[in-house]
Amino acid sequence: MTPELYASVKRARVALDHGERTLVVIRGEQMLYHSAERGLGPLVRLLDEDPEILIDSVIGDRLVGRASAFLCLCARAQAVFGMAMSDEALTILTAGGCTPTWREVVPYIAARDMVSRHAADAMLKDVDDPQVALAMIREYVSGADRA
Repeated sequence: MTPELYASVKRARVALDHGERTLVVIRGEQMLYHSAERGLGPLVRLLDEDPEILIDSVIGDRLVGRASAFLCLCARAQAVFGMAMSDEALTILTAGGCTPTWREVVPYIAARDMVSRHAADAMLKDVDDPQVALAMIREYVSGADRA
């Protein structure tokens, strides 16, 4: 990891440590985006509305599971920092050429019941193509917005 990339990852970690942020997008010394909203929605909206902001960025997210990892690959992020990152996300990001960094690696991202697997990650258990995953996640997020 280059010193510049390391510095951006560190900025993402610090940004998630302080305040209510759940998602940040860092490039160089600038925070280009941040959100306090939970879930996959903010990253999906960025991919749909302003995808250029994500290219070669560092994405910092509190929870990085299978679904988040696929979104970060679709975003063409250079690196991803997760406060908690699942084993699957680590594998997906590495295979996709994106540098994963984390505070803690967990077997999976749990649903709010803290027992079962997060619904989006479970839905994508047999998916290996980031573009297929993106289409499924868009549908999942739009269904969550209607609920």
